[in-house]
Amino acid sequence: MRDILAEVFTSMKSNKTRIALTGFSIGWGIFILIVLLGAGNGLLKGMMANFSDATDNIYTITPGKTSMLYNGWPKNKEITFTPEDVVRLEKVFPQQISHVTSTLSAAVSITYKTVETNGNIDGQVLNFEHTEHIKIVQGRSLNQTDMDSLRKVCLVSASLAKILFRDNQHPVGKQIRIGDVMFLVVGMFEPNMDVGSVVREIHAPYTIVQQIFCQDNHLAKINIMTQNLDDVPSNETFEKNLRREMAEMKDFNVNDPSAVKIDANYENYLNTVGILDGIYLFIIIIGLATMVSGVVGVSNIMMITVKERTRELGVRKAMGASNEHIVGLVIIESVIITLIFGYVGMMAGVGVTQLLAGALGAMGGSGIFDSPTVGLDVIIAANLVMLAAGVIAGYVPAKKAVNCKLVDALAA
Repeated sequence: MRDILAEVFTSMKSNKTRIALTGFSIGWGIFILIVLLGAGNGLLKGMMANFSDATDNIYTITPGKTSMLYNGWPKNKEITFTPEDVVRLEKVFPQQISHVTSTLSAAVSITYKTVETNGNIDGQVLNFEHTEHIKIVQGRSLNQTDMDSLRKVCLVSASLAKILFRDNQHPVGKQIRIGDVMFLVVGMFEPNMDVGSVVREIHAPYTIVQQIFCQDNHLAKINIMTQNLDDVPSNETFEKNLRREMAEMKDFNVNDPSAVKIDANYENYLNTVGILDGIYLFIIIIGLATMVSGVVGVSNIMMITVKERTRELGVRKAMGASNEHIVGLVIIESVIITLIFGYVGMMAGVGVTQLLAGALGAMGGSGIFDSPTVGLDVIIAANLVMLAAGVIAGYVPAKKAVNCKLVDALAA
């Protein structure tokens, strides 16, 4: 193997211009591939960030009052939800439900110093932000310790902060009175999309809200995050089955429109998923096209190279070198050139994407373009592509050359 490598490097030293041109073609192709994949990845991340609330298929169920006589019950029967209902839904629909959050809610008075207003306090479980379509813009969200320790902490809406704190828009760390109890503000939030009024809204740990404001433990709503519902028919079937199950649980007519309200965003969800899938497919197609063009380009250059070396290869064959030995020499040379220059192009591409990501981060990000970097999987794939390209680009012209008649090779 050492002798073969020595022959390869000797051949490469005597053809520096050819090696440089071949290497530049390879390095440029890999560089463009990495930059394109990074840019596509950044576009995909930006789109997902902008449509984060539409990338989850969420059903919101809120209780109401019946409008139909049913099973001996009069009209205007009040429907109430309990935590046991949540457990039952998870058991009935294990394949369709991935996560459920439940919310308590109470109307309260809210006071900061001399400013007093009215609003709602919602008791939330962990990771409620997606189902509530909000984003934390200051401070933090609720955590497990808040729940377990019954901490009197809360998040206030940006609109409520303007009312309570007037010109001071930094509510985090302030103490406000909710009802007759003091709460510490640990975060401020804004709606992620048009979800109605959140002017006087507060989110606090489910446990403390239940203990102070909602001792009957009646839920204001149930949010269901679904899975395996990837088309309109499956969502429509699930919604019908969900309403039928709620009617059975709460003993009302399944056709009663006001007993329970089910809001579903699956149309927006499916549209968003379709857009993101289209972007991802576009990225893959561009990447594959770049790979193919790179392999073809390298193969053409190697074919020209082998043609220039036809006499040399003929002499080797006349001296007793086997076809496999000659093909191996060409393939090894092709792989070495491909890996060296490909690695340089790959590192240059990674460097450009990292610089661009840093620049966007310093500017606070872009609306539809976020962190245009490539992952380790892309780096590994690029290395494998370079190796395959080197083998293919060397094998095809070398095989053609060794099949040439010895007399024609020596006469070349």
